[in-house]
Amino acid sequence: MPRKLFKRIVLMFAVAFLLTIYAPGQDFSLEQIKGYPFPTELTSSANTPRIAWVFNERGVRNVWVAEAPQYTPRKLTNYMADDGQELVGLNISPDGKTVVFVRGGEADGNWPDVPPNPASSPITQKMQMMSIPFAGGEPKVLADADGPVISPRSDLVAYEKEGGVYTVPIDGSAAAKKMFSSRGTNSSPEWSPDG
Repeated sequence: MPRKLFKRIVLMFAVAFLLTIYAPGQDFSLEQIKGYPFPTELTSSANTPRIAWVFNERGVRNVWVAEAPQYTPRKLTNYMADDGQELVGLNISPDGKTVVFVRGGEADGNWPDVPPNPASSPITQKMQMMSIPFAGGEPKVLADADGPVISPRSDLVAYEKEGGVYTVPIDGSAAAKKMFSSRGTNSSPEWSPDG
């Protein structure tokens, strides 16, 4: 049993137990407990008072954002189906203008090369790194990759793919480029403080 599924089952039973203790006489269905919404991936911008998180409502995952001073929540993406595709790797650029995330796959899955497909769709799902303006708009695919790292200048996103380190403009205005060639495997890219 995948670790993530096990955690969800334990959480579901813990919530059910607590509800019976703290709300005696109230009936709660299993569907209500399984459908409990929850946030993940909370992140903030390094230089602006802006935050972003992923909110999962009955399996439908979307990116939400808020900014100072009111921090009023606003849905940034508009995914409508529980298609099993996770939203992970959430980052806000240091200038606060762009949100970068990865959509697809299953972060804690036992089979990383086999994307989830609960609807048995004939279209193969991909793990894709995307960007979207903080102000709103449509997500733009940057690369079929994972692990985005935004530059301090907020202009490029670095990532590892097939043992190499690549960069792509944060707005998707150009194709990705391999930064260098070397022997062995490169992973976990990091930017220098000045970019």
